[in-house]
Amino acid sequence: PLRQTGQSVSQLPGPAAGGKPELPSALCAAAKRQLPALALVRDLWGGTEKVRERGTVSLPQAPGEDAANYMARLARSVFDNMFRRSVEVLAGFVFRRDLRLGEDVPPVIAEQLENVDLAGTHVDVFARRTLQDALVAGHNAILVHYPDTGGRRPSLAEERGGGGLRPYWVLVRKDDIL
Repeated sequence: PLRQTGQSVSQLPGPAAGGKPELPSALCAAAKRQLPALALVRDLWGGTEKVRERGTVSLPQAPGEDAANYMARLARSVFDNMFRRSVEVLAGFVFRRDLRLGEDVPPVIAEQLENVDLAGTHVDVFARRTLQDALVAGHNAILVHYPDTGGRRPSLAEERGGGGLRPYWVLVRKDDIL
């Protein structure tokens, strides 16, 4: 249902070129333009196996090269992954020491940072992975989410007692940002 001031999707103006309205669920033109470069860096991050898996996208077939010769060349090609090593070293510089919380951080938040994503990940590890992904892809985001309570407001005891009724962090990769 719409708010009193809301507009139906059918009432939204279309893009400048005409056509369907630009929806938040559709990949925007800027994101579409970034897809080839994003695919390339994800392949590079994956190393030799990923580069081989992508075949002619990562290792073009030479003009006049028959398929058998190309497959043999692809199978013996090795990708020395300096890209991955460089990203890991750069992230290592940033996180050479563990994060330190200020004295003004409430104990309940400090406790939650021990398991920031409700999957057992410490905030140091989560932050390092987030930086590595941002260095690879260019950017990402962190979504702070709260479990669905079905409209019921949980008590403070429920939030502090575990069971996942508390905010948690989700890494949103660039690939998933529309």
